[in-house]
Amino acid sequence: MKFLGSTLALLASINGLVTAYNCGSDRPQNVCQIATQHETIYVRADNLPIRWHNNYYRAGGKNCINVGTLSDRKCCPMHSIQPHQYITSGRYDSLGCGPLIKDPPRIHD
Repeated sequence: MKFLGSTLALLASINGLVTAYNCGSDRPQNVCQIATQHETIYVRADNLPIRWHNNYYRAGGKNCINVGTLSDRKCCPMHSIQPHQYITSGRYDSLGCGPLIKDPPRIHD
C-alpha cells in the first residue's frame, strides 16, 4: 500500500512539469493530420488500419506517433471518423474539428 501511495505522489509531482494538451469535451476524438501528395486527410489516433483506395494503411497511432509529431494531432467531435476510415479537409472543417487545447499551467501551493 505504501508503494502505491509513493507511486501516485511521484506521478502527481511529475504531472506539473509537463505541458499537457487535450481535446476537451466538445471535440474529444483525437485525430491525426496526414498531408499526402494530393490532399490532406485526417485519421483516428489509434492503431486500427485505414482503408484508403481499396488498401489498408498504417493508422495514426497514439498521439499520432505513426504519422508525425504532436503538431499533427487535432481534435474532432466524437465518432467523426469511423474505424478504418478517414475524412478530408473539407469534412474536417464542416464537422467543427480544430487544434488541441493547451492546458493552463498548474499552480502549486
